[in-house]
Amino acid sequence: MTRELQSLKAQMQEMRNMLRMSFDMQLDIQRAIRQEVAAAMAAHLGELISANNAQIQIALSVDKGYI
Repeated sequence: MTRELQSLKAQMQEMRNMLRMSFDMQLDIQRAIRQEVAAAMAAHLGELISANNAQIQIALSVDKGYI
């Protein structure tokens, strides 16, 4: 009986460790996804700002009679 209890305790500890590792991996994946989304949004925002600046330059050129 004692051997069986020891085996069960060892198995439970192994399951706890696996669950802890699973949670850690989930947090790592969530962190990586947040970083990827933030980078994509920053890149997109940069593109929008560049396009907006180009439109402003064209509008100013038209107003000044350059175009």
